[in-house]
Amino acid sequence: MKILTKSLRNRILKLQSDFLRQNILKNKIFHIDITPFLKVILKRVKKGGYMKKISFLLLTLFVLPCICLFAGCGETFDYTVKAGESIQAVIDAAETGKSILIKAGTYNEQITISNKKLTIMGEDGTIISGPEDYSNLTLWEREAGDTTGHSSQGMYGIVRILAGADVTIKKLTIKSELARTDSVDNNAGRSAGVFVANSRLEMMDVKVSGFRLKNEKFGIQTGYGLYVGGANASTIIIDKCEFVGFQKGGVYALTTNSDVTVKNSTIQGAGDTDLIAQNGICACGKVAIQNNTFKNLKYLPDGTSACAILLKSSVNQDNITGNKFENVQVQKDVY
Repeated sequence: MKILTKSLRNRILKLQSDFLRQNILKNKIFHIDITPFLKVILKRVKKGGYMKKISFLLLTLFVLPCICLFAGCGETFDYTVKAGESIQAVIDAAETGKSILIKAGTYNEQITISNKKLTIMGEDGTIISGPEDYSNLTLWEREAGDTTGHSSQGMYGIVRILAGADVTIKKLTIKSELARTDSVDNNAGRSAGVFVANSRLEMMDVKVSGFRLKNEKFGIQTGYGLYVGGANASTIIIDKCEFVGFQKGGVYALTTNSDVTVKNSTIQGAGDTDLIAQNGICACGKVAIQNNTFKNLKYLPDGTSACAILLKSSVNQDNITGNKFENVQVQKDVY
């Protein structure tokens, strides 16, 4: 029986080693280290009786692969971008329907995805911060039929999803750099960390920091975490994301044909301020706003208020549920 147990043990350890090498070590996405668990199993196998040996060996063979599978260890990518390489170059070369892994690092470039279906995922420490000189940000010219109501201004975005794109973004940070924002032409367009027009975007576990200007320009009506524009319908799904450091609003979707879902996320403003009346989410199309936390949205001067959820009066509010509010001047209002 000892020979059989030893043989089984060696076979199972080889299977585990191959599994770990092919899945976890290949992508190094989740940085899962189950070596201590394996050591405990081996120790128990050596000391235990026959039934304990069989039980722990079965646990190793069946349970651990399931843990790794559900943690995403088996996820593979069609393209990989390493620090110092261009994300945009890979996006341009990628075929529609493909996936891209962005390795940890700060990427100083503007990202534009047009008319493609792509999945983009970052590692811990992946930051997209726009070009070194924000005067090089490409402006999106406002289309005829755009219903956002912001005069004739176009839009700047560090990440732009345009022209029928279908994009999923996971596990990275999109961050505007305050020191660079002075070079943005605010007369030509408003600015956002993420700008979407006529497309579909799903974001999961993404932090959007900015867009905002320096304090002396903080009252200008610009600076959004995510902004939706365009003449045609866009669909936005936001789950487990964080919006901080914005100037005017966290999520703005003022196109009447937009469909926006924001859930399980945090939208945090600047706190008590006399510089600008910030809003968490502002929308006028179809919305679902559920189980989010709104923080620090408070405008001090009389006559105008900061609002966590600001909606056009025609919006159906049935799917606005389970939200929490901390240091928020107005929780929900209509215009």
